[in-house]
Amino acid sequence: MSIRQLLRRHGRATLRVTTAEAAPAVFDALILFPDRRAAPSSRRLRAEATPFRLDLPDEDVTVVVQPRDPGRRLIAEYEREVSGRRVLFGRSWMPTPVLHRRRGGIVCTGLSASDETAGPEGSGSLAPVG
Repeated sequence: MSIRQLLRRHGRATLRVTTAEAAPAVFDALILFPDRRAAPSSRRLRAEATPFRLDLPDEDVTVVVQPRDPGRRLIAEYEREVSGRRVLFGRSWMPTPVLHRRRGGIVCTGLSASDETAGPEGSGSLAPVG
């Protein structure tokens, strides 16, 4: 099923990634659609720049955003409007923002800087999203 067909079927939501700073930031992201009937699907975004906006079908989805420069703080937002009125909104500004949309609403969380660097055995490794 194409993204256009999904938008018609489920309604539309908007994913936005911005930064609090004036200069643009570069990021990678992983978008997971776990409840697709045929099979779960995903979409990778690589080396995207802020400000960024993407229309998504309003269905169960998890979005993980990772800045290319760990020193840059990104803001990830998920918004659903009906007839021009906001009916659902979530925002995360953790070092690695995570948005988790489910039928009952949205959970906005993320990984802290200490979570990101705590690889296996505390090695300080950071696994790239893209």
